[in-house]
Amino acid sequence: MIILHKRLPTIYKIGIFLAFLVSLNPWFFVNRQTAIIFLSGICVCTGICLSRRSFVFGRTASLQCFLLLLFYTSISLSLNAFGLIGQALMFIIISTLLCLKDDDKIGVLQYVTKGMAIITAISLTAFLTIFIIGIDLPYTVGTYLNYTLRNYLFFLKLDGEPVFLLPRFQSIFLEPGHYGMIVAFLLYVQKFNLKHWYNLVLFIGALLSMSLASYVLMLIGILFRIWATKKSLIILFAMMCGVVVLVFNNINGGDNMVKTLILDRLKIENGQIAGNNRFTQDYEREFAQKSKTTEVIFGWQPHESGDFKANAGYKVYIGDYGLVGLFFCILCYFGFCNGYQTQQAILLFLLYAAAFLQRAYPFWMSELIIFICGIPYLCRKVGNQRTYYLEFR
Repeated sequence: MIILHKRLPTIYKIGIFLAFLVSLNPWFFVNRQTAIIFLSGICVCTGICLSRRSFVFGRTASLQCFLLLLFYTSISLSLNAFGLIGQALMFIIISTLLCLKDDDKIGVLQYVTKGMAIITAISLTAFLTIFIIGIDLPYTVGTYLNYTLRNYLFFLKLDGEPVFLLPRFQSIFLEPGHYGMIVAFLLYVQKFNLKHWYNLVLFIGALLSMSLASYVLMLIGILFRIWATKKSLIILFAMMCGVVVLVFNNINGGDNMVKTLILDRLKIENGQIAGNNRFTQDYEREFAQKSKTTEVIFGWQPHESGDFKANAGYKVYIGDYGLVGLFFCILCYFGFCNGYQTQQAILLFLLYAAAFLQRAYPFWMSELIIFICGIPYLCRKVGNQRTYYLEFR
């Protein structure tokens, strides 16, 4: 008897895509996050009911779900009842991904990637229509989660931001850096294969975001891909980067968008990178003091105390969730690597670790979805290539 594998229901993928988007805060989701998470959960549960055989709660999945539960518990200690309900829903949504077969995980990754590419393509069309062709479109100015933005319906623009040739592109999301970071992760797990239209669209969007985080992550990601495939090309790639830096340092006497927003922020000032300004001096002092006390174990929740003086980054994460939260975060992501090719798993883990230094959002469902669904795509065996796997026994 031959049992055909039933395709994963589209409604399940829609639920996962809604969960992916909600952490990125598209402008029409603002103040509706809880409702969207509930809707996502309904779609996911419906998908499970329609295709129960697609979900297998085996030994590996049970271990990963347990580690995910520890991770979510570690970041939920200071939440109220409504916050705990939201976290529980997010845990359930993400845990279903861990029960999927690798082919289905890859299918979810492709659905999410194409969904983001379609959103980006629509936003880019409107964006270029206004700022390249010069056709005026109506907009409103509003405040979304402390961001003052011009809303052109199909894309947002930071209000009052200096414009060079073009404004920074951020699609329908509240910050160019958030958009750029997630797109960099998507492009990495897609192996930077720009032959596919959806990857090319996302790559153009990331370039126009002028996000330092996105540029650095894509650079690291490309180096990782070269290292994993053709190490001999690393020198050539380094030379190409040098030429790009030299060109943009001299275009228009150095007065250009790339040099101002990217290259100048990579300069070393007072012993650190100029663009690494995620922590204010007040927070640096507070972190130095707290790290010498027992409060650093479980965190002192600067968000909750009203003493929050920083933007984002690993120090803020430790302040919020402590070393215990950091430990369970690392353990959870390392657990996701179980059973996959060692080199590819470690490189993806290191890319996330690099992003964590400046943008510590490992609990975002978008990041979790990309990691869980991207790692099997990265680790697919090609030809007779010998591979080594991470196994927990």
